[in-house]
Amino acid sequence: MSAGSTTTLSSPAVPIPATAGARAFLSLACGVDRVVFWGVGAAGVVSLIGLFATIIGGVALRYLTDHGAGWVNELPFLLFPWLCACAFVLAAQAGAHILVEFLHILAPRRIGLAAAALVQLMALGLFCWLTSVGISVVAITATEFYPILRIPTAWAYGALTLACALLALTSLTGLIRLFASAQDPVFQRRAEFSAKGFDQ
Repeated sequence: MSAGSTTTLSSPAVPIPATAGARAFLSLACGVDRVVFWGVGAAGVVSLIGLFATIIGGVALRYLTDHGAGWVNELPFLLFPWLCACAFVLAAQAGAHILVEFLHILAPRRIGLAAAALVQLMALGLFCWLTSVGISVVAITATEFYPILRIPTAWAYGALTLACALLALTSLTGLIRLFASAQDPVFQRRAEFSAKGFDQ
C-alpha cells in the first residue's frame, strides 16, 4: 500500500504489481475467484432450472391427473436454498453486495485501503464462524429426512453452509488482491464483472 495518500479509491486502477511475488499471489487469487464464480454460476443455473421444472411439473400433474405429487412440494425446499446460496456468492464475487461507500471512496487512499482490509478481515472471520456453525447444524440434521424423497434435510442447510465457506474464501482472495495490488478488491471485481459484459 505504498500509493500516495492524496489519491482516493475512486482513482484509476493501480498498475499490475511490479514484483513477481505480488503478481503470483494476485494471479492465484484471480484464478480461485474465476473457479468459484463459474462453478457457483453453473450450480445456480441448475438450481433455477430444477426449481422451474418442479413447479411446472407440479402444475401439469395437478391439471392432468386432478391431484398433485408429494415430491413436488418437497423439491423446492431442497433447491431454493441452493439458488439463494449461489446468489449470495455470485454477488460477492461481482462486488455487488450493498455497501455504504460514500465516505470510503472520498477518504485518502491509505485510509480507504485500510478500511477495505478491515472489512475483508471482518467478513472472513464472520463467515468462518458461520461455516463452523453450519457444519454443526448439518451434522444434527443429517439424520432427519423428507418424508417422500427420503433426502436428508441437511441437504438444504448444507447449501447455506457451503455459501458461507465460499464467502469466507472470497474474503480471503479479496485480502490477497488488496495487498498484492494496493487496490480495493470490490472495485477490482466490479471492473472484471463489467468487462465480462454481465452488467449490460
